[in-house]
Amino acid sequence: HIAHSEQHLPDALPIEPDPCALLVFRRSRYLAYLRRRVGSVDAAEDVFQDFAVKVIRAARDVQPVGNAEAWVFRVLRNTLFDHYRRKDARLRAEADFAIYNRTLGESGDGDPTEPGPDEHAMRALEAALASIRPDHAEVIRALYLRGIPREALARMLRLEVGALNVRAFR
Repeated sequence: HIAHSEQHLPDALPIEPDPCALLVFRRSRYLAYLRRRVGSVDAAEDVFQDFAVKVIRAARDVQPVGNAEAWVFRVLRNTLFDHYRRKDARLRAEADFAIYNRTLGESGDGDPTEPGPDEHAMRALEAALASIRPDHAEVIRALYLRGIPREALARMLRLEVGALNVRAFR
């Protein structure tokens, strides 16, 4: 009787581990993977934290995945790539900032009657603004040079914020 009833049972489905549980059980493995790639224990911990947040958030929103281990590793790898992109962007920004500071330092050594880089940029900007409609130029001056908030400028010009945005775009 038992053998007959066991023949009609469906095959057992493999149980996929919870992605959040994998974070706990494989933490040391993930950290070792990250340490080899970022070269610093602290940086590896930071990347792991970003990775864990992504997994926890996605696990709440995503339907069960077919292969949780592969999915979690893909999230880990993508988080590592995000880290590399942020690091690269930071290094480029630091290099640009160093060039900017060096340029400012060099401009102070020259002839004080000669306009500096900021003065050249302002002259070029004013020349460009003179070539467009005066009402559009005034919007750009108010928003970007004087720093007036869009809502306040819209009230001053008796415009809706959307109309002001269109004018600034044009």
